Amino acid sequence: MPWLRLREPVRVGNVLFAPFQVERPSPLFAGHRAVIRKILAMHRETGGEPVAEAVVLLPDGWTPPIDAVQVHGDDIRAAADTLFLGALAANEYAEQGAQYINSRHCELLVQYYTMPPTHTTFHLRRKDGTDLSAAWRVSKIRTTVPPECAALQTGYAAIDGALIEALQALRATASPLAKRVELATEMMKCACTDSPAVPWQVEVVQCAAALEALCDAKQIDHGGIRRDLSLKIGELLRGYGTGTVADGLAARPSIRLDPGFEDAQRGWFPHRKWCQELYDLRNDLMHSTAVRVGGWTAGEHLLMAAFVFPLLVKLLLSRKRLYKLSLSDEARCRAIDQLLTCNEWGKTEGNGQSRWANVVHRVDYELRLREAIEAAKAGRVVSRPFDIPYQDRE
Repeated sequence: MPWLRLREPVRVGNVLFAPFQVERPSPLFAGHRAVIRKILAMHRETGGEPVAEAVVLLPDGWTPPIDAVQVHGDDIRAAADTLFLGALAANEYAEQGAQYINSRHCELLVQYYTMPPTHTTFHLRRKDGTDLSAAWRVSKIRTTVPPECAALQTGYAAIDGALIEALQALRATASPLAKRVELATEMMKCACTDSPAVPWQVEVVQCAAALEALCDAKQIDHGGIRRDLSLKIGELLRGYGTGTVADGLAARPSIRLDPGFEDAQRGWFPHRKWCQELYDLRNDLMHSTAVRVGGWTAGEHLLMAAFVFPLLVKLLLSRKRLYKLSLSDEARCRAIDQLLTCNEWGKTEGNGQSRWANVVHRVDYELRLREAIEAAKAGRVVSRPFDIPYQDRE
């Protein structure tokens, strides 16, 4: 992964994602440092200089020249998907300089090379069955960091380690949920490239498909998959719902209420209506020549889907007793409806933070304050650290 940077190694199953620093290589790479340095020299930063850091995958029991993809291919791909989801869960949106990765950062680049490393070839997957590119001289070939990945080159990706552990435990069960999470994550990766080569319409369809697969939405009477997906997401987030669709109509008057169900839907939590409108947008793009105006723009749907997806995964894992939601998780769940009922998420407010960031930080602060007060009343020590007070952020 030439475009990803990690501070520490991350283990996912039997695959270790190990950071490699050209100037200070880890002892993990003893015996292979010179080769990896030469291979990395073909990958370039935006300014043209060779990458100084990258992430190298080390499957357990693998030693060159064994073909790691042929022997460990399924484990490697599953581990890469899990790493992406762990990074997506740690993303902070609409904050300058905050943690943010996309799926291009977690993109696998599989190379084969001669020893000594004078020539290299890349692993491909063409429809006609071809799986290798032509061979090039290592000294001649150059790849450049994609623009959508360049922003992270000054920092390191944060990874939700607790989620990684829970996903590994889930995979070991080989349950239907494990298969759904794996498939849905692959779809979400396709929706989170940030690449200008991927139209937003494709990303919307992929987001809707990811949520549909994750929640196992079915074709039911009187509303089909759209209704079942709304019901299942609504059921998962019910304990964290705040406000109503009616509350959001002031800031978002274009929210659509289904004819004949207006009164009922005004009383819904906003996340249920958002989910319906996302699926409506997907249906319009797939089956119609016109896209209906709704309460949220396509860009807002994509942002909210990326924010909600890992939270839904965590809620499903918690039901299997494989994961315990952190206070930060709970705050994010509670922030969903507050975000959906305000507008101009990226607008900078008086404290210099975006409206989105202020909502998330405020809910987080209020939850931590409530826990601290309850703990003080009961004479207990706060089990989770109290964050910087929200007002001190201004």
